[in-house]
This record gives sequence, structure tokens and C-alpha cells, in this order.
Amino acid sequence: VETTTGPLGQGLANAVGMAIAEKTLAAQFNRPGHDIVDHRTHVFVGDGCLMEGISHEVCSLAGTLALAKLTCYYDANGISIDGEIDGWFSDDTAARFRAYGWQVIGPIDGHDRAALIAATQEAHADSEHPSLIICRTLIGAGAPAKQGKEISHGSPLGAAEVAATRAALDWHLPPFEMPADVVAAWDARQQGAARHSAWQERFRAYAEAYPELAAELARRFAGELPADFIARSDDWIASVAATAETVASRKASQQAIESLSSLLPEFLGGSADLAGSNLTLWRGARGLQDAADGNYLHYGVREFGMAAIMNGIALHRGFLPFGGTFLIFMEYARNALRMAAIMQQRVVHVLTHDSIGLGEDGPTGEIIATEMQETIDEHGRVPIGQDEAIPIGPVRMRRIVLEKLAPEDLGDVGHTHGGTRMPRLGFLDGVHGEDAQSIGQTPLRQGTGGHGALHADIKALLSTKDRAM
Repeated sequence: VETTTGPLGQGLANAVGMAIAEKTLAAQFNRPGHDIVDHRTHVFVGDGCLMEGISHEVCSLAGTLALAKLTCYYDANGISIDGEIDGWFSDDTAARFRAYGWQVIGPIDGHDRAALIAATQEAHADSEHPSLIICRTLIGAGAPAKQGKEISHGSPLGAAEVAATRAALDWHLPPFEMPADVVAAWDARQQGAARHSAWQERFRAYAEAYPELAAELARRFAGELPADFIARSDDWIASVAATAETVASRKASQQAIESLSSLLPEFLGGSADLAGSNLTLWRGARGLQDAADGNYLHYGVREFGMAAIMNGIALHRGFLPFGGTFLIFMEYARNALRMAAIMQQRVVHVLTHDSIGLGEDGPTGEIIATEMQETIDEHGRVPIGQDEAIPIGPVRMRRIVLEKLAPEDLGDVGHTHGGTRMPRLGFLDGVHGEDAQSIGQTPLRQGTGGHGALHADIKALLSTKDRAM
């Protein structure tokens, strides 16, 4: 199982992230005669997935980025929980995806194995576009009284209908017993072992020809930091501390990102059309729209899509994705952040503009409710049944990060709920001191902060392999 998809549409978004990771990693590491990164991403979606708005966000971007190794099988059975979808989903899906820049195949009979194989081969033959294969299917096929109906969507067939289905399919084996020839046909262990062995041979040849690249690729997939990361980070932090420059916290974040980018080639940054405000761009950032081996992704105005794509990139491995937007727009992306926490994926969200008074944006941009709603424990989960909530600031950094890594060294930077140590978190910018304390927030530093301190925060954060940040 590659991902925990959660609500509909997020699996599709994760798949787009995986395809982005594959294409970018291949551009960074493959060399003539050595296509060491060369695989495809396949995803299955239903009518509900394509009704969700996130499907538009991510499929539009997939077409723009020409993710030709992404193949999507659309199970178009025309049924959702409430019944036949004609009354609430009448889109011309084929035209929609062609407009995105996808190859569209079908409709085909989704129950026809030969048609599925032919369509898949056609999809793989297109080296310029992602592919959508529209498969017409009958939900609950074989169940005489319930096939083609919403009752077979999310409810058990029931003993009587199961018996009728067995009779209709001429299936007489006991439950969970499969014919030996069917088991053998689905057993791909031997084939998989042979393919894996062949890839290992290719990788050995690659390592002989490009030992440094091979070692770097292995390090990235292991999720390890570079051997000299700590020492070089400490040197940089010391130099910044000696300068003692005071800058705005968003600028400090940008400077920290820039310094870290030279230490972490796996950085794959981005922003939902707010790079100039989040300050997520840095000198040396190269957009994927201009360079396939780049390190920056312009997500456009797609906050939810960005967060879910980042989850897919992290699941693929090989990159450390981060993305920026305003804290209030995290509301659009909330569920993808939750899925990152549940899956404990290493993604970084740079959420700025956290003030309760944002001036010209007015109440629609203010985030008091957001700050008070966002609670989390050290496992990335929301505590339930506690006597108080701990608001989370926009980039969960500073001493909370260090507490997760080495709580015994940090003294009293948290408090306890029922035996569970809970962190106190502060804002990145906007509210400080007494204003923060008045809404239950413990500020991490007064006024503006230096980028050396922020670099130290991020350095510690990056050492944590299994958390959303």
C-alpha cells in the first residue's frame, strides 16, 4: 500500500506527486546508458474522486508538467452513495482532461481484460502526456438484485444476495478459497524477484560508472542527512550568530532555506503562488517548468493540491518537499496536512502571515480561529479529551522541534497532559509577547528573529525522518 488516501481525490493527488518525484529524480540522476530511475505511476479513481475540487487542481498541473509516466484508470460506473450521478455530475470528463493536456483513451469496457491491456499499452506509448483511461463498469457486477445500484456501493450484499451472486457466477468454492490456477496467475513473486535482481545489476553498473551519484541516490532513499550536514550547519549558524543581524522572520526563513539548499540537494521547494510573500524562493532555485532537474515547483493557486502532492513526493522518497502559503489558506489544505501527520511523512509547510490583524486583507485573512483549532501531540495527532488546547504556529519550529528530538536537553519548554508531554508553540511572525499569551499562546521569541536561529530550528526539524512539519 503506497499511501493512505483519506477523502476522495487525495490518492489522485498523491499519484501526481509520485509522478513529479519520478520525473525530477530521473532528470537529476539518470545518465546516458543508465536509466536507473525509470518507473510509472498508476492510479485508480472513481466518479467521486473527479467530483472533488482537488482533482482539478492536481490534474491541471499534471498536464502542464507533462507527466507522461502517469496513467489514471477512471472507473466510470455512474453511481455514488446517493444514487445515479446524472443529476449532479454531468461533466464531459474526456473533454475536461483533454483541455488539461492529457491523452484520453476510451471509454472501454472495464470488465474486458484484453481491452484494459490494450489501453494500458496505448497509454505507455505516449511520451508527452499523462493518460486517462475511461473504463465503463457495472458496480456490483454479478449480484442479480443489486448490481448497478447504489445499494451495492457501501453496504454488505447480505447472505441471500451473496448466495444468488455465487449461483449467477457459477462459483462454488468456500469463502476465501481460491482455485490453484487463479492463485498462480496472480502470484508475481518470482517475476518481481527477477526484475528486482535485474535492476540491482543495473544499479551496480551505474555505481561503477557514477559512484558519487549512486551514493547520493542511496542516501536520499534511505532518508539520511549528508555526512557533513551537522558540521556545515553548525559553521553557518556560528557565522550568522557572529553577525547578529536582525531581520523579519519571513526573511530569516528565506535565508535559512537558502543556506540549507546548498547542504540538502533533496530540497524540492514550492509555493501556492505566494513565493514573493512567503519568501520560499532562493538564489539557485530552478523551476521545474524550465528545468526537468530543477528544485522548485510553482504550484499556482492550488493550496490543497500542493499539500497532497507534497505527500506523494515524500512517499515516493528521494526528496524533502516544502511548500508555502498564508496560514489562513491552510484551511483549504487542512486534510492533506492531517494525512501527512497520520502517515508521519517528512514534509515541511511554510505558513506565514499569521497575524490576527492583517490590514488590507481584513477578517477574511485573519486566523484567530485557525490558531485556536490547530492542536497536536508529539505523534502528529490531535489530542482529545484534554483540559486545554495548545495552538500551533505556522511553521512548527524553534524549541518544539528540538524537544521532539532531544527533550532531555531542553528544560521546561512544554507541559504535561495526562503523562503526555505537550509542546508550547509560537508564531512565526505577527503576534508576540503579551498578545500571544492572551490567547493561550506561548511566544518562542519576542519581536523579529535571526535567520541563524531559524536555520538551527530547520536543521533539527530535518533530522526527524517521520513527521509532518
